[in-house]
Amino acid sequence: MIDLFNLPYWPVGPANPHNFIVRWRTIWKKCRDVIAGEEQIKDAGEQYLTKMVRMSDSEYEAYKHRALFYGASSRTIQGLLGSLLRKPPIVHTASPAVDAKLDKYLQNITQTRVDLAGFARDLVQEVLTVGRVGVLVDMPPEDANLLDPTPYARMYTAENVINWREHFEGGVPVLDEVVLVEILALPSANGFGVEFIIQYRELVLNEDGSYVQRLWVIDPPADEDHPATYRMVDEIMPLYRGQPLKHLPFFFCNSSHTRPDIEKPPLLDLFNVNLSHYRSSADLEHGRHFTAIPTPVVAGVDTSGEDGVPPSLEIGSATAWMLPFGATAHMLEFNGQGLKHLENALDEKMALMASLGARMLEPDKRASETAEALRLRQAGDIANLNTIADIVGETLTQVVRVIAWWSYVIDDPEDKTMYIELDKDYFESRLSPSMLAALVQAWQSGALGFSDLYTQLVRGEAIDDSRTLEQVKAEVTAEVKLRQEAFAAAQGTQKMVAGANSLVTDKLSVLSTGTKEGDIEGTGRGAQ
Repeated sequence: MIDLFNLPYWPVGPANPHNFIVRWRTIWKKCRDVIAGEEQIKDAGEQYLTKMVRMSDSEYEAYKHRALFYGASSRTIQGLLGSLLRKPPIVHTASPAVDAKLDKYLQNITQTRVDLAGFARDLVQEVLTVGRVGVLVDMPPEDANLLDPTPYARMYTAENVINWREHFEGGVPVLDEVVLVEILALPSANGFGVEFIIQYRELVLNEDGSYVQRLWVIDPPADEDHPATYRMVDEIMPLYRGQPLKHLPFFFCNSSHTRPDIEKPPLLDLFNVNLSHYRSSADLEHGRHFTAIPTPVVAGVDTSGEDGVPPSLEIGSATAWMLPFGATAHMLEFNGQGLKHLENALDEKMALMASLGARMLEPDKRASETAEALRLRQAGDIANLNTIADIVGETLTQVVRVIAWWSYVIDDPEDKTMYIELDKDYFESRLSPSMLAALVQAWQSGALGFSDLYTQLVRGEAIDDSRTLEQVKAEVTAEVKLRQEAFAAAQGTQKMVAGANSLVTDKLSVLSTGTKEGDIEGTGRGAQ
């Protein structure tokens, strides 16, 4: 498959990259290599681990092989992903009817069987890795012959968005061109397998301000004396409700803003320390390899041997050395603090990686930590997570609004009642039994409304957040009614039991006094 990082950016037409792309694509590649792990880092060779002076290729391969690349960065990405998307994105709409209509499109928002939660996960992972991603809202072409063509969202990585342009209207920047590089897998000419081709999709506002798409291909130069050429293979004007759109339905998502400007990846410092840790590990393992095993040293022995070949001295409990008089033998062992400095460097870089984002690498604290101390220690990390959650939520809101408007779910593409947000409850915070009892008691005493109780129970994960307030209230009402009926039935049963006990008591009293039952009855009849 074609490597996006090795694409020939011919400086012609749509393949001409933005001024900042060439510099940033090197940084993005480093970020992706670090996340890919040890195999990718070692395959890059001297790009991340420089060969020592006078080291042969075979020695360098052994030097690289002994090194350890610690996967702190990938673990951090997975941990942050799990925190940011511990709960699915929250969809807000004007009414349950709108929510039901929209759900059809959110269950397959990419038309590739990826739902809103999966799409959000892809966006967050790109933002955490390289700090940048783009989303295009599009519709299948009219000649696709689909029974139910629906709009969809398509994600483009930072490397795929090679150019963009803005102009200002009333001091406000307006995006008027975006160039996307796409790699297509087409059937090979011989009918077996596929072959990959590159095409460029230009999103642009034409002369009258209408949105059009143009597809371009690059014809590489025949030789060094001729330039590359480009040609347009198709031009499409997507229609929204029968009319051309007056803005590009393309949305940038960075780690702190939604503008086209490129910014530093949020975890780049962590990635750099991770690579530095890898290089220190290589030096330490290299030193251990040559100094850890003692080496015998023999002096005063004739090394000429027969035919000029020095004799070999084997080592082992079953081998004895017969040394001439005056000869000596010693074991050469490493003794000093040279490698200790490398070990200390590894520990320091582990702690630095933890402070830069890999919190799960920190050793457990022996002493108990107060809630306030924990809050202050995590305040910076949570602030960064909140920013990323807000930006991804804003991007998803813009995307979903266009899809909903294009699908006649809403009438206004800027409908403020429809928005998406990522849940900011990053850590599991279940209510303790005492807190749960206190909340229920506060509700029963009238100090807390039922809606407030519901909110606290959902936040404390005592109630599944998929159940609405109305559903829970109806279930509680039905439960109370059943308990009241059961209580009334229990009271009736208790009265019957009390009556039976009273009758038995009277009979036992008669028997204990020796009075015959007939006498009592006769006395009763005589009284009547």
